[in-house]
Amino acid sequence: LSSIEHILRTKNYDAFGLRRLYANLLREAGIEHQIVLTTDRSDSPFDATFENHSYIRDFLLYFPTIDKYLEPERHDLGLGYPGSEHTGTSGLFIRNVELGGVFAGVGSVKTIPQLPAESTTHDMQVDVRFNVDASEATIVHKNEMSGYYASYWQNFHLYMNEDQRTQMYDALLGFLINGAHEKKITVANAGLINFGVVPLQLQAEVTTNMFTHQAGDEVLFDLGSLIGPQMEMYAEEERLLPVDEYYQRRYTRTLTVSLPQGYVCRDLTSVNIDRELVMDGKVLASFRSNATLVDGKIEVTANEVYSTTHVPVENFEAWRSVINAAADFNKVKLVLSKE
Repeated sequence: LSSIEHILRTKNYDAFGLRRLYANLLREAGIEHQIVLTTDRSDSPFDATFENHSYIRDFLLYFPTIDKYLEPERHDLGLGYPGSEHTGTSGLFIRNVELGGVFAGVGSVKTIPQLPAESTTHDMQVDVRFNVDASEATIVHKNEMSGYYASYWQNFHLYMNEDQRTQMYDALLGFLINGAHEKKITVANAGLINFGVVPLQLQAEVTTNMFTHQAGDEVLFDLGSLIGPQMEMYAEEERLLPVDEYYQRRYTRTLTVSLPQGYVCRDLTSVNIDRELVMDGKVLASFRSNATLVDGKIEVTANEVYSTTHVPVENFEAWRSVINAAADFNKVKLVLSKE
């Protein structure tokens, strides 16, 4: 299964055979590349000062001309997105040299950089319109996902059956579509060819009473719930170890709420949240949300960015406060009162 001849004849291969196939095809095509051998940093971080064969178990390809990586064995990823566990660490880079018609490799240890937060995003645009008495709302919820967030859904959506797609929608939009009177879901940019090129688009339009609650003459509107469930972190014991996450990421959320005629919202202060993690004078994580009311429309932005995956233990509390800020926003409710 590792023989090139066997692979071309049978279309079957093992991991080593796939690596050989890629390397030989690239060389024959004259595409400059380097083989990179590394390890899963969450399992066994690469120590460049200590020679150990366990550090060179995993295989990547590096294309210096475009400064991008490819992991051939990861069918859920594509060019520019190696496995996140193989970034933010070191690797053995092997470049081809030809000596008298014989190919050889020259190796050096270098850093495999992490992708910036802008490479993995989940953006939302939400539009809310109430019925006459604000007992229910019609919500258009647009999602755009890119990078590692989109990898599984974007690459395998076309191969899913209806039951699997239903499970996908429930996993991503269950907080919105479950219990809705009416719902319509559309998907765009699915397919492996779009991964890393354009974001996966997932839109749901629902009519629901799940976010409105009558309280006498007032209506409580669960604004924060529209961004979906959020992780909460509580530390009952003192943190002893640093935080290491898989990848940097960014969330941009815009929510537009059109107030029903005859209703007002007098207090938007609960929407305003501003927390950040600062290390070495740089903001490496933040959650910022605010709201304005103009011409009967509440415009809300809630942006969240994580520009690092490694947080020393002494910065843990600041990092945790940013994580919990999203959970705090998720609990925000607005009071709609009659004029």
